[in-house]
Amino acid sequence: MRGFTLVELSITIAIIIILAVVSAPIYGSLQVRTQLGESSAQIVQALRGARELSVAGYKSQAHGIYLNFNNLGADSYVAYQGLSYAARDTAYDQVFVLEKALSFVNVDLNQDSGDIDINFSQGLGLPNSQGSFKLAHGAQGVKTISINKKGKVEEN
Repeated sequence: MRGFTLVELSITIAIIIILAVVSAPIYGSLQVRTQLGESSAQIVQALRGARELSVAGYKSQAHGIYLNFNNLGADSYVAYQGLSYAARDTAYDQVFVLEKALSFVNVDLNQDSGDIDINFSQGLGLPNSQGSFKLAHGAQGVKTISINKKGKVEEN
C-alpha cells in the first residue's frame, strides 16, 4: 500500500494556492462588470419603458425617469407618471435604488437642483432633455447612457 509523500502533497497544495491567487482578481473584475452592465441595462429599459408609455398615451399622461443624486447614500431613480417629477402622480411611482458601489454622473443633461428629470411627451415621446449621463462603478468601469432629441435611448 502506497500513500502520498510530503513533496507530492506540498506541490498539490502550492498549485491550488497559485490557482486561487490568480483567479481572485479575474472573478472580482467579472463581478464588477456584471454589476455595472446589469444596472445600466435596467436603467436603459426603464427609460425606454417610460418613453413607450408616453407614446402609447397610457393613462393619458406623459411619463419620465427622475435620477436622484444622493451624496450621503445610494443614488436612485424613479419611474413616474405626469408632466414632470414635481407634478407627478405619486401613486404610480416606482423607486429603484442603485447599489452603493454605483453612482450617476451627469455629462450634459439639464440638471435641476442636483438631480435630473427626463420626461417624455405624451403621444410623441420626445424628451424634455437630451444628452447623456454616466453610471460609474466605484472600483472600475463606466457606462454612458444617451438620449437623443427624438427620445432614442442608447447605452455605450
